[in-house]
Amino acid sequence: MSSQIERIGNNLFPDTGGQVSNVKFYIGRTRGVTAAQLADQIDRANAQVRQGAATRVEAVDEYQPC
Repeated sequence: MSSQIERIGNNLFPDTGGQVSNVKFYIGRTRGVTAAQLADQIDRANAQVRQGAATRVEAVDEYQPC
């Protein structure tokens, strides 16, 4: 699993080029989230962005999903 964590880290924070700067994950009531679980969620979110299935939200406090 550490290879997935390393791959996600390299995708988010490459040595050159654009890097992720502001991502929020709402874990709800779950407090025991592992690095592997978080990496899996990041991987899923990244796939949604690549597929065009994600929507950019500028003002989270004002966002009302359809």
